[in-house]
Amino acid sequence: MYKLDTRSVSSLDHIVSIPSAASPTHGFQISSLVLLHGCFFDVGFARAASPSHPMMQRFEEWMARFGRVYTNDAEKWRRFQIFQDNVNYIETFNNRSGNSYTLGTNQFADMTFDEFLGKYTGASIP
Repeated sequence: MYKLDTRSVSSLDHIVSIPSAASPTHGFQISSLVLLHGCFFDVGFARAASPSHPMMQRFEEWMARFGRVYTNDAEKWRRFQIFQDNVNYIETFNNRSGNSYTLGTNQFADMTFDEFLGKYTGASIP
């Protein structure tokens, strides 16, 4: 008989909480959920991570320019998503009329605003 404490799958914290399981069937269901999530993550990453995807090409070029190397695919995917959000913000800003300056990507383009503040100013957003 399986007994699991209540816990969350790390990448699904905001979506699913895994309750205590009292039978092998529940354990199988939990394993299936985790496996299913892994499949969706792999498919999503494969599409966006494809060398032919324009944003991934841009990200790879940016990584080479600034010497970025990530420890695993999950971290690379997370940084890619942040990079993509930042690029979208930059392009939206630059497409507005009346700006007296333009924005561009720099060595911080894979960081969130909160990460940047915490790392370079010591400030934290509550």
